[in-house]
Amino acid sequence: MKIVKSFFESVEEYKCFLVYQNVWRKAVPDFACMATLLGKQDKFLYTLELRDAVTRERHWISEYVRPFKPKQKKLNLFNAGCAELARRLQKYLATGELDAGLPPAFGTLACKPPKADKHSPPPLPPQYNPAQVKAPVNVTLTERHLTRTPFIDFPHKLNYRLVKCCVIGQFEFDLVKNVICTGSVQSSHQLIVYEDGQNSPIYVIAAEINDLPLNLRGDGTHFLGLYDGAERENHGCSDEWGDISKFEREACELMSLLLGINVVGELM
Repeated sequence: MKIVKSFFESVEEYKCFLVYQNVWRKAVPDFACMATLLGKQDKFLYTLELRDAVTRERHWISEYVRPFKPKQKKLNLFNAGCAELARRLQKYLATGELDAGLPPAFGTLACKPPKADKHSPPPLPPQYNPAQVKAPVNVTLTERHLTRTPFIDFPHKLNYRLVKCCVIGQFEFDLVKNVICTGSVQSSHQLIVYEDGQNSPIYVIAAEINDLPLNLRGDGTHFLGLYDGAERENHGCSDEWGDISKFEREACELMSLLLGINVVGELM
């Protein structure tokens, strides 16, 4: 079973966390394992969650870390702590034995938890209601029972990689992956639609990572979120949206319905 053994890939990524976010998550491709770094008062809480593929039972381990300067040496020490926590969790699952009496996994970066905290699992993210996990996956834009959330803007991206693009009439389409957003809602990939060469999009469809705790998240790893600059529509939760090819087809079908043109199969 794959497990998260390293968290920040670079000092720049850690800087993004410090500046833009109070929570950062990493997961393995099938989302059976997820690591979360949560800013909590003047400390960080690192939690590693693992979901059993058969029983769906959730196991987790966590440790508090003091904020550290964005230096490579400190980052290496932090990632080494992530690897050690992963080792301890894997050993417990394999043998049922706890590594009692061992020093903190994060070494000199470790710190005591707040007095009110007893290492409880990370709280539910405020953006999603668990009921949304059961929203229908395949719906049409004429069905107004979709979950709608007021928004005043589109997801703001710090970094991404362009995969495909095309121009159809007055519309330009960009398919991007490896997306890092400024908010706490992260997405694996997005379809972005522009009109007449404008810098701001008119629509964004995002494969949003389902970051509910693994025991509450349901069967889907990603939400399909449609943004129009004023609202967000939830088009359901499914593992399929984590596959960029399946996401592309579904997103293009939605855009075809919205714009009245054929987008499916046009991205290159």
